[in-house]
Amino acid sequence: MNNDPRKWQAYGICDAARATHHKADRTSIGIFTTGPQQRVFLVDWVLDRMEPGQRGDAIVRLIRKWKPVRFTYEEIAYSSDTFYLNERLQKAEIDLRLIPVGGRGPRHCLSKHERICQIAEWWREGRIVLPRQLLYTQVDGKVVDLITYFVNEEFLPYRGENTTRHDDGLDMFSRLLDDELRLEFDMDRGEEEQEDGPNDRPIGRGGWEALY
Repeated sequence: MNNDPRKWQAYGICDAARATHHKADRTSIGIFTTGPQQRVFLVDWVLDRMEPGQRGDAIVRLIRKWKPVRFTYEEIAYSSDTFYLNERLQKAEIDLRLIPVGGRGPRHCLSKHERICQIAEWWREGRIVLPRQLLYTQVDGKVVDLITYFVNEEFLPYRGENTTRHDDGLDMFSRLLDDELRLEFDMDRGEEEQEDGPNDRPIGRGGWEALY
């Protein structure tokens, strides 16, 4: 029986940032898979300050690697990124198309903080599972562990708006609740995988752990 989260159905989320200077927010692109007991596993992540072309390169690479069934892209104001990125995907002979979120739909009027508060219940229930370590090479060549960064710089210190320098990761995770992503959980993976509660850790061979 294969309970490796990397083998389960994948979904993509992109929260794009508009600037690249050293104090700017980062583009956050996550790949998630859905497992038993309605748990969501982060299996890949790009968190970086990127030019539009670099952002497109990262999205193409992640789609080819993980083959997600749906991929949402946060668009705000008059942004039309998905139009041009979908043209690029078509030229690359990739069938998937990015789904714009943020400009319409039942959650489009919510602030970032309100969205983060909504996803907090999933963290408390242990439904969001992170790898113990996720090394990423930034555009500038620096290698960082995104999990250590996220936990120490965003997740633990967050107390509301303007309480952390950046909240790009938290914002991306909040998009798991968007109706457009339509997460589907396969609840028929066998009793052996269903025995543990959602708060038990580690998962699988010990490479994954829930924060709660």
